[in-house]
Amino acid sequence: RSPWPGPRALWDRVARSLDPLRGLPRWRAVVASLAEADASLPDDLVITLPAARPVERWGALPKAPLGTGRAESLAPILAVHDEGATVDLGRGPSLTPLPAGAATLAGAVERALTRDGRGHLLLALPRLVPAPVLAATLRGAAAGGVEVLEVALLEPRLVGAGTAAPAPGSDDAAASGSAAAQPGQDGAGGPPAPSGRDDAATPAGADAPRAVVTQLPLDVARGEGDGPRGRALSAARVRLALSGRGLRASLDGTTLPGPPARGPDLVTRLDRIVAAFPREPVLALSLAPDVAPAQLHELLRLILGGPEPRARALGWLVDAPPLPAPSPAAARRLAARVALAGGTVTLEQPFPLRPEDQARLERMARELATCLPEWETRPPRGGLSAELTFDGGLLDAVSLPKARGRDRAAPAARVRTRACLWQVAGQVRLYSHTDRLHVTARLHPPAAGPSRDQGM
Repeated sequence: RSPWPGPRALWDRVARSLDPLRGLPRWRAVVASLAEADASLPDDLVITLPAARPVERWGALPKAPLGTGRAESLAPILAVHDEGATVDLGRGPSLTPLPAGAATLAGAVERALTRDGRGHLLLALPRLVPAPVLAATLRGAAAGGVEVLEVALLEPRLVGAGTAAPAPGSDDAAASGSAAAQPGQDGAGGPPAPSGRDDAATPAGADAPRAVVTQLPLDVARGEGDGPRGRALSAARVRLALSGRGLRASLDGTTLPGPPARGPDLVTRLDRIVAAFPREPVLALSLAPDVAPAQLHELLRLILGGPEPRARALGWLVDAPPLPAPSPAAARRLAARVALAGGTVTLEQPFPLRPEDQARLERMARELATCLPEWETRPPRGGLSAELTFDGGLLDAVSLPKARGRDRAAPAARVRTRACLWQVAGQVRLYSHTDRLHVTARLHPPAAGPSRDQGM
């Protein structure tokens, strides 16, 4: 994806496409008659569309491999520097720098969000900003009502593989920094930008021509009363607490013991948590005042980065209470759940269904395997049997047989397992078979289950 060129560069392309039409007799009169009406279009574009991103003003943004981040939404910009922050609507020169955390910063954020209307901010956070400045800036953004912080990254821009490098003086070169734009211009050779606009702000430096701004989204909510986002984060089963020492985690209200994780231990801990809670869509995060920008960048990259992120969403719960005291029981629960992750499922049914409905059942079986960690204890020999009853093509009942002896699961684990089975199987609709149907799904843990060729 090419860097956003800005409205002036876009209009230059339109204007150049009109030149051939002026040379055609049948179009010459039409173009001339519309010239007066078209004269205001460049200014309308400048007022309506965001300017080119002023990356060279943002300091040393973190660099990430290609494919780590997501496309940014061209939201207003919250640029952090050593002394404070700058709020930029993205439509002109940056505003006066504001002290981080001051009431003026919260007011500027609120005005920018009100004008934009989406609740998003692009957080341009250099790697070496002091931790207190980062903490104060985040508090100011939260006080201003931000809903999503798009944390900016720099990724390499693909040149080659069918895409030619931008020629010097072209619009793409101006937008990516490969040609130095003149003050007041959006691209080389373009007309002057209107007063108060700065479409010439383009990436600079040796890496800029091949760099494009992407982002990793951090949802923001103050607490349970902060709408659906706040309720989802407050109810999250996995809570992460990041401080200058590292990352702690709480699972269903019990905190894992041991020192805070960082470096390779951080990757291992996140992998184990994700394996133990494969169906948890949202992870809640609290941030201590001593968190460094590099720590926040690393955590976002590990959880949300790449084509296969570890979680769908990560949310900062601003007013989150402190984590409970560490408990050895949390480590035992985590180990038990990890041991059940990655299992297989076999289906027992009275007869095969039509191909389209049978394919739906088999897809359901693969998803049902993610419910086995909820059992939190070794299932009976032969797998955990779940009886699923469909009526009218929809799920009608789910039952789990009572386990005996060492296979007995805690009542809370049985409730969570049954709810998970309902959540997965309840999404299935059998269109061709509407009679009552009983299906037994056997969930096998990885070590005791059948081979992957036998499972579904």
